[in-house]
Amino acid sequence: MYFLLGHLSVLEILITSVAIPLMLWGLLLPGMQAIPLPACCAQLYLYLSLGTSELVLLGVMAVDRYVAVCNPLRYNIIMNSHTCIWLVIVSWVFGFLFQIWPVYATFQLTFCKSNVLDHFY
Repeated sequence: MYFLLGHLSVLEILITSVAIPLMLWGLLLPGMQAIPLPACCAQLYLYLSLGTSELVLLGVMAVDRYVAVCNPLRYNIIMNSHTCIWLVIVSWVFGFLFQIWPVYATFQLTFCKSNVLDHFY
C-alpha cells in the first residue's frame, strides 16, 4: 500500500509542476501573456497523461484495498511486490500512451479566427 501511495504522491507533485511554471511565467512577466505552440502541446500532453496515470493508479489502489478487506489472509500472496510493481508500470505506461492520439488530434485542427484568447485574469 505504501508503495502505491508513494507513486500517487509523485504523480501529484508532477501534475503540479507541469501546471504552475507557465502560469507563474505569465504572472511575473506582464508583457508575456502568450505561450508558444510547442510548450502548449507539451504542457497539455503531460497534464493529460499524468492525470490519466493518476486515475488508473487510484483504480489500482481501490483493488488493493478490496483485496485487503475481502481476502486478508491471502493479501500477501495476491498483492506481492512483483504484482504491485507491474500494476504501477502499467498505470504509468497506459497514462502516457493513452493521451498521444487526443493531443495529436487537437493540434491538427485548424482554427479560423485569431489564436489569441481573451481572458480576464
